[in-house]
Amino acid sequence: MANIIKILHLEDNEEDAVLIHETINSNITFCRIKRVDNESDFEEALIKERYDLIISDFALPSFNGLEALKIARKLAPDIPYIYVSGHIGEDRAIEALRNGATDYVLKDKPAKLVPAILRAIKETEEREKRRKAEEALKESERFAISTVNAMSVQIAILNENGIILEANKSWKNQSIKNSPVPQGLASNENYLEHCRQKNNPEAIKFATGIMSVLNGYEKEYIQEYNCNFDNCNKWFQGRVTKFESEGPVRMVVVHVDITARRMATEQLKESEKRYRLFADNSTDIIATTDESGIFTYVSPVIERLLGYKPEEVIGKSFFELLHPDDLESIQSKRKIIIETQESFYITYRTRKKDGNYTWFESSSKKIIDKETGKIDTILSVSRDISERKKTELELLNAKEKAEEMNRLKTNFLSNMSHELRTPMIGILGFTEILHEEITDPEYRYMINTINSSANRLLNTLNLLLDLSRIESNNAEFNFRHLNISSSVQIITKSFEGAAKKKGLSLNLSILNNNVASKLDERIFEQIMNNLLNNAIKFTSKGSINVIVTSEIIDNKLWAVIKIADTGIGIPKDSLQIIFEEFRQVSEGLNRSYEGTGLGLTITKKTVELMNGIITVDSTLDVGSTFTVYFPATEINEIIHASDDIDTIQKTVPKTGKKINILLVENDKTNLEFMKMVLNKYYFIDSAEDGHSAINLVSQNKYDLIFMDIGLGLEMNGVQAASEIRKIPGYDKTPIVAVTAYAMKSDKEFFLSQDLTHYLSKPFTKNDLLNLTSEVLSSE
Repeated sequence: MANIIKILHLEDNEEDAVLIHETINSNITFCRIKRVDNESDFEEALIKERYDLIISDFALPSFNGLEALKIARKLAPDIPYIYVSGHIGEDRAIEALRNGATDYVLKDKPAKLVPAILRAIKETEEREKRRKAEEALKESERFAISTVNAMSVQIAILNENGIILEANKSWKNQSIKNSPVPQGLASNENYLEHCRQKNNPEAIKFATGIMSVLNGYEKEYIQEYNCNFDNCNKWFQGRVTKFESEGPVRMVVVHVDITARRMATEQLKESEKRYRLFADNSTDIIATTDESGIFTYVSPVIERLLGYKPEEVIGKSFFELLHPDDLESIQSKRKIIIETQESFYITYRTRKKDGNYTWFESSSKKIIDKETGKIDTILSVSRDISERKKTELELLNAKEKAEEMNRLKTNFLSNMSHELRTPMIGILGFTEILHEEITDPEYRYMINTINSSANRLLNTLNLLLDLSRIESNNAEFNFRHLNISSSVQIITKSFEGAAKKKGLSLNLSILNNNVASKLDERIFEQIMNNLLNNAIKFTSKGSINVIVTSEIIDNKLWAVIKIADTGIGIPKDSLQIIFEEFRQVSEGLNRSYEGTGLGLTITKKTVELMNGIITVDSTLDVGSTFTVYFPATEINEIIHASDDIDTIQKTVPKTGKKINILLVENDKTNLEFMKMVLNKYYFIDSAEDGHSAINLVSQNKYDLIFMDIGLGLEMNGVQAASEIRKIPGYDKTPIVAVTAYAMKSDKEFFLSQDLTHYLSKPFTKNDLLNLTSEVLSSE
């Protein structure tokens, strides 16, 4: 859409105004006309709005066209002004044009009005374009002059005679005495004559260079020269070019201070000299290659390390020296790295001159050409790592051997667990039954001694297995919030009999019974048992004091359990070894107390695995205090340990239903013990191998199956369970894995097969009855 032409019309005759408006609107499409008929409205209209054209009558009632023209030129000097009048004398018309009117048209010749309007609008537009172009040119000139004056280089324009026509501020302010641009040499002075008259070979040489460019012998002349003044050594570069134009010949002379660049160049040369000296004497091979891998420089040490002289390698490809097995991978890797990374490392085997190969490691960096942005060279530092590779291989072999030994240890512990736990069922189980049946004091004493010795053996085995689990990161933890005071109270009470038997007083002080910690209850009980057992073992008279409290350390709440005894104490130099594996204060043939030396080791490790801390303070022949800290929180309701663990033996469910249980066990002693325990409550069948068990299951319906895992060579318990699952009606029957394989991984494996529950050997009468009741109750 074209721009709307806004016209202000000063006319007192309404009929004339209508005629003029119709003439304009019928010929100019986009046009808006505002009419006024007096001086004040005319002046107000010019103040409020910008118009493209003013049309004015000459004869007006209160004032004339010349006065209106003066107002217009005052308020809108650039707007074209056309008189449209019924009559106007030639003298007045000339006066009007002289005062700024654009044109005049008689009212009786309306056809001339539209061309006059369009002509005036066009002239105004062209005038505005010229004005803007002139302003832009002036602004460009001002910017160019400002830019040139702001430059630190000295610039001057000379004519063909060497006269300075113009110079920037840096040229005028130059104060170097020996320079071809001396202080004070400015416009209208002859620069060529000045240079020729100076007793300075550099200045004379520069004048000659100017003439060579002026006469067309050279397109450009460049000269670097040194200026010594006031003990200051400065370097300049003079540059002369000829300004090509159709007008007069002009020469552009530029002088640039290049002192910093010259110094950098000198420093670079010195640096290159130092680095070349370094490279030539380095114990590592320093080399440069192009992007394709062709050597452009190799340090002399290559002869000592690989047998080649530098000149034998320069010009050859890096890849020619690679081991054939490394060539393809190194080529592709180097290509990718060069495209994506600034620096890179590669390890490879390289061929020595004698044909043998040795391991090298190279650190390389791309050197980029700042002007082109492309790779100029690749700098590499290569080191012989054959000894390191040998060491790595030895370490790898040692690691594999250690892993193999660890596997053997694990298998040994697993087998030892099986071989020791299995016969323990017969010892512990039958002594438990005999203890219930025999009343003779002497025989009961013997039975108790057997049971105590067996439990001691089992405890030693459990300690060894616990240590193995901890060291292999297989220790199981079931964390929950535990009320410390309640748990310690229950555990402490269980040791009252042992303390009383030795004539010791066992005291419990609970200073804060409202503190809980997130712990594994079984592990926590084991920790407390170890510490209380040691306190009683190593105390012959006096007391054991258990204190439960809390402390704030570093703005953090801790549950604190102290176990203090009046026992033998520990020498200061032995305080650290008591937590080491298999270590005791008294060791060897003269040791005074039983034990493996693992109790405190496992205690410390499990305390730390539960984010706790254990410390010991002891005085020889006075006593020891073990303090355990656990991160804690306050609780509003006391959580009783007895509420969360099953401390009461489950009763055998009373049911009218006939419960059939199948015992699959190849150890006759264990089988007899299990039968003796379960016969009182259930109907029992038994099998000594997997095939017999499958036959019985095929003929009978059993509610529960106890499956020994180690059934012999033909079929183990896992395989037997898998076959039983295929028999109709046994897809959901509970099958308990009964095994002496007690490692965490063993249990996880068995429960991932067709076995639903797990019972670790050895087990007690209560263990067997409780698990049976639990399994059957859930069915």
